Amino acid sequence: MFNRNVFRTTWIPNYSPRAAFKLQNHMDPKLFTPRCIQAAEPHRSQTIHPALHSPLREGSLCQRTERQEVEKPLGRQPTIEKFLRHHAGAPILISGTTAFESYNNVLQGADNVWAPFVSRIDYEVAKWAKLCGSGSTTFSELLAVEGLHDALGLSYQNTRELNQIIDRHLPCRRPRFKHEEIIVADEAFDCIKALYSDPEFLQHLNYAPERHYVDADKTIRMYHDIHTGKWWSSTQKELEAKKPGATVIPIILSSDKTQVTMFRNKSTYPVYMTIGNIPKEISWILLAYLPTSKLDHITNKATRCRTTTNLFHACLRHILEPLKVPGEDGVAMASEDGVVRRGHPIVACYSADYPEQLLTTGIKSGECPKCDVPHEELGSPDVPVQLRDLKAIIAALSLVDEDYDLWRRACQECGIKPVFKPFWLDLPHTNIFQSITPDVLHQLYQGIVKHLIDGTEHNQICRFLLGIVIGIQLPGNLNNARLTHAVRAILDFLYLAQYPCHTEQTLALLDDALTRFHNNKDIFLDLGIRSNFNLPEASWLPSLCTYDQNYTKHLHINLTKDAYRATNHKDEYSQMMLWLERQEKILWHNNFVRWRLVGDLAPQEKSPPDMDYFGPHCAGVQAPHFSQAALARYVVGRNHPGLSVAQLEREAAHIILPFDTVATFHRIKFNTINAHWDPGLESQVRVIFMLTNQASNVLFHAGPAKPPTHLAYVEWFTPFQQPELHHGLYKVGRLIHHGECLASVIDISDIRRSVHLIPNFGAVAPREWMSSTVLECCSTFFLNSFSDRHAYLTIV
Repeated sequence: MFNRNVFRTTWIPNYSPRAAFKLQNHMDPKLFTPRCIQAAEPHRSQTIHPALHSPLREGSLCQRTERQEVEKPLGRQPTIEKFLRHHAGAPILISGTTAFESYNNVLQGADNVWAPFVSRIDYEVAKWAKLCGSGSTTFSELLAVEGLHDALGLSYQNTRELNQIIDRHLPCRRPRFKHEEIIVADEAFDCIKALYSDPEFLQHLNYAPERHYVDADKTIRMYHDIHTGKWWSSTQKELEAKKPGATVIPIILSSDKTQVTMFRNKSTYPVYMTIGNIPKEISWILLAYLPTSKLDHITNKATRCRTTTNLFHACLRHILEPLKVPGEDGVAMASEDGVVRRGHPIVACYSADYPEQLLTTGIKSGECPKCDVPHEELGSPDVPVQLRDLKAIIAALSLVDEDYDLWRRACQECGIKPVFKPFWLDLPHTNIFQSITPDVLHQLYQGIVKHLIDGTEHNQICRFLLGIVIGIQLPGNLNNARLTHAVRAILDFLYLAQYPCHTEQTLALLDDALTRFHNNKDIFLDLGIRSNFNLPEASWLPSLCTYDQNYTKHLHINLTKDAYRATNHKDEYSQMMLWLERQEKILWHNNFVRWRLVGDLAPQEKSPPDMDYFGPHCAGVQAPHFSQAALARYVVGRNHPGLSVAQLEREAAHIILPFDTVATFHRIKFNTINAHWDPGLESQVRVIFMLTNQASNVLFHAGPAKPPTHLAYVEWFTPFQQPELHHGLYKVGRLIHHGECLASVIDISDIRRSVHLIPNFGAVAPREWMSSTVLECCSTFFLNSFSDRHAYLTIV
């Protein structure tokens, strides 16, 4: 029922009935449905005043322009204030040897740029086989084709010989995996050094905390990566007080058990890691595979759960053991440029879903893993919250070696499970209850939203949820406005929380959305959807989703599932480790070869996370006929841009088109899109077509500007007015003139983006409305600002 892709522009539409005009298209008409797209300002424009008022807060005079002004600075270059103590992050030694130079010294046959391969073709084929190939057996069969090996001049005849070259002659930059009795893992400290010294990250490294401001007067702070927040600054002060010159290396961990087979319930338990000195979206690496044994031999369920928890902490304690001394005393850390600093690796964040947060912190199910709010008060906005008392919890857990019964009672009094020596117990400067971060997918979508809505794919449901509840009749004559306000508030919070950077003003918008939700949430109690809001996820609502599992979900494919598929599924972990090691060697060697060929890359200016998003695809539409007069008016308007509407109409009547068919297209693709634009018009694309070079030369005047190559025939919707009172969405409808839809031909480059129109269903949706006919049958629509994050950011 929801048709996407609406066109937006500030342009005078061409007033014309649709005249017959044949099209040439070899595609099946069944593939096409009417679409709408949204565009930028074309050649002719008129002023259309933006809607100024928005009910972001019930009963207030808050304007929509307020949110625009608040969000406008997010994409700007910030004003940066360095950490006051100049010793923070200072070098202690400059060795002068870069990481690539050290690699070159180890590599045999370094005089050959492609070493250890004999030629460029030899190297490129090896890189393709390991990074893009279809499997070791297939590659061996390919090289077995008679004459292929000799024709390419390869130094290997099959996959086995290629693997021997990689294993024996390519140095291993990242630490090798080790298979131990209870764990398959790298040493955490070696992984940290590998990330810290990677040449790709040199220009992104941050060595000290900074304060970022959106204004030159330094009154409004901006928060994005961890070095702009308060944790690094406070930790830096603690270290500087003991010994000046520390470089904090924030460790960010994430764990998430995942299925690797469709059947037999085979799973792996990867742990990923990155460091806060580089932007969070740049690089994560696999730190370990944890055991996935279900311990079925332990028949008592409570004992099995305790053993599983203790096994989890024993494994992570073993992995993170090397961080204890360096975290407190520091250790020499060399970046790619050879500069050595005193690094302090400290666990700063742990990203996981709710069950793993409980497993990590030792908190009981149904309670908040961070704060001390009682379970029955989790949904209350008025209860004061504080982080759990770390000192008291550590004191209770430390009693395990002294008195078992006293240890259990002390843990119960502190509100945690009696876990045997959690991995975070002895980590310096680490507060696990502060380190746990909210997760968009599990805490918000599958946490809050799933308790309000039945169904799956809650992320997709949220895109059109508001359009469904608008105007719906509620049982017992309950007020629909309360439901609409509550849904709008929770959606505002969901989308605002996912901004890649925030200011103190956008944080105020989050608070406002949370307040509106609490003011209207009782409607779900009245409807019987909920009996209470004592949800563990509800305590997360005031939090930001800075480090969530959206950054690590895609790693399951590259570092877990693909690795598993490359094995014979017997003793898979050793094969997965070897497969990943070879991949990393090839990737590192590829960077080395590029460095040998082009040298060091020029440093780039650092900037906050980009607030622009990639726009969706826009599908073109076949139409059997469209207005010949509309194309004629476009030609005249292009050749004579200064004509009035009446003059344009007269001149267009004399245009003779030298063809009767055009080639049409099925799809166009948008790239990056600027953030905000001025409100204008929307239109439905009926057809996207192209004129031949011969036709363009006849129709358009010669000049410095090239004639357009691709055009679109569109039908217009009404311009924006004020948004609706309760839900804040804009209402649009067909723009009609003398009983016909107003139509125009526009340059395809004027299209800005696609948008989602939600039909105005009213109390009851007509049965004759179908997805293929609703754009024709429905008279009014709501412009959906929740179709994606870019739409929410731009349609204000």
